[in-house]
Amino acid sequence: MKKVLLTTTALMMLGGVATAGSSSMSGSISLTYGAWGEGTVTGGADTWTSEADLDISASSDSGSISMSGTLEIDEGATDAGPVSISIGTMTLTYDTDGIGALAAPGADGEDDDYGDYSVSYTAGTLSATYVGDEGSDDSSVALSYTAGSLTLGITAVDETENGDDGETTTMSATYTTGPYTVAVSADDADPQAWDASV
Repeated sequence: MKKVLLTTTALMMLGGVATAGSSSMSGSISLTYGAWGEGTVTGGADTWTSEADLDISASSDSGSISMSGTLEIDEGATDAGPVSISIGTMTLTYDTDGIGALAAPGADGEDDDYGDYSVSYTAGTLSATYVGDEGSDDSSVALSYTAGSLTLGITAVDETENGDDGETTTMSATYTTGPYTVAVSADDADPQAWDASV
């Protein structure tokens, strides 16, 4: 991991000195009154709540290499958002417990993402994405193929975060015609899960 961090630092220094870069800021402020819960957790007594969030994004390009990162500041803490490095059609993204594809049920009934890094690659109509977690051996591999309005996908997830050593493979197909999108998916879990939507 130290080698990756040193490489990232060197690239960011290069980006700041010899390449064209840009930065932007976005934020929001809110004031609410009430008892708001989250997921299956109900709210307490009615109260006033104020929130302030500021996101600072920066990006840099150097030939075929591009980099981007985000600093997230709110009233409670400051945190680094996702950092991405792209070379051609390959992208490495790091975001502690912020990458989907790996998710465990939280105490509030909502899924909590815990993927730390992803590597994605695209070659024409084929794409592949690997997601991993530093704190465990959990991982996810997703492959997809697109031909016109049809997209076929297969995702293999190996998770231990949910309390069991489970491997699940899900196959999916999506077809778009006019204003309609038809999607079907099925996995090999026990019990099996099927889904269809229009």
